[in-house]
Order: sequence, then C-alpha cells, then structure tokens
Amino acid sequence: MRSNLLLVFLLPLLACREVKSIEPIQGAVDVTFCNLLSRTDAPTKKLVRVSGLFIDIFENTTLRDPSCPEHAWIWFDSEFKKHTKSEVLKRFNSRVSSEKEFKVVFVGIVEGPLPPNKSMFPGYGHMSLFPIQLTVQAIESVE
Repeated sequence: MRSNLLLVFLLPLLACREVKSIEPIQGAVDVTFCNLLSRTDAPTKKLVRVSGLFIDIFENTTLRDPSCPEHAWIWFDSEFKKHTKSEVLKRFNSRVSSEKEFKVVFVGIVEGPLPPNKSMFPGYGHMSLFPIQLTVQAIESVE
C-alpha cells in the first residue's frame, strides 16, 4: 500500500521532468572563412559550417581567420542552445569569460554581402561595418 501511494506521487513528477535532447542541424555546407568573406553572390541565406577564431571584446562579437584581412559579424540566434551539446556550451561559456580569442566551429545561416546602396554603412553589426553576418544555430566545437 505504501509503495503504491509513493508511486501515485512520484509518477506525475517523473512524467513532467524536462528531458533535454539535442536537435542536430542537417544540411550545413562546409566553407572556409576566407571563402565566406569573398562571397559575391546575392545576399541569400545559406546554412554553413565554418571555423575560425571567436573574439568577444566590448561591443564586437566577431569571427576571424588570421589568413583573411576582414572579420565577419556574428549574431547569436536564440535557438543555438538547443542545438549545442551541453558540454560544448559549458566550454564555450567558460572560454568567453576567461579569454578574448579562441577557436570554434559554428553552424549558422550566412547573409551578405549586401548589395551596394547609398547608405554610408552598407553592412552588418556594430556601425554596419561587417560585410557578412552569421546567425549561429549551433556551436559544434570549442578548442
């Protein structure tokens, strides 16, 4: 009787607990950072996997590669946490709080470059100074 009563109280609690599952991102195209910056096609949204050095300094959150002269603006989509493994997310948060620059692999939607216009700042990010934007959907690895 006692065990039945215990089950009556525990089963609803167990049924309501949140189960976190990682939803993998399918269909990302591997691109190098320099190729991403040299895009000359129309500003369409494409799902890509790209690695580079992540930099988070004051108002700039950017990705760069020492072999390329430009930086790309990184905008974090609010969904990236549900596609990122918890251990990778912990490592990323730890590195962001302790280091200014570290290597990452992101999966995200790339936009840009914007077509030329009459605007003084025809780009993305801080003061529209960046040629492309990567909306991060998942962090695949942090080194």
